Amino acid sequence: MTYSTAVAPKGQIIIPLEVRQRMSLDVGSRVTLVYEDDRIVIMNPAKHAMEKISAAMEGEAKRVGLDTEEDITLLCHEIRAEVEGL
Repeated sequence: MTYSTAVAPKGQIIIPLEVRQRMSLDVGSRVTLVYEDDRIVIMNPAKHAMEKISAAMEGEAKRVGLDTEEDITLLCHEIRAEVEGL
């Protein structure tokens, strides 16, 4: 889907209603603007943060010996048990 909008004097733009609905944006909702390859992508901040974390962690599980999803799940349980025991 493609929309066109104007930039107001204070740099504001209107996000079309259909886009706001699809992104579940209400008044006061936060968004992240990512400028890449001469374009701006509007993203959910939590999704953007998770993508950055995921990219930064790429390959780390294997590096520390977590080879399967079960290994990761067990480690999560161990960490939760430690935190709850504090």
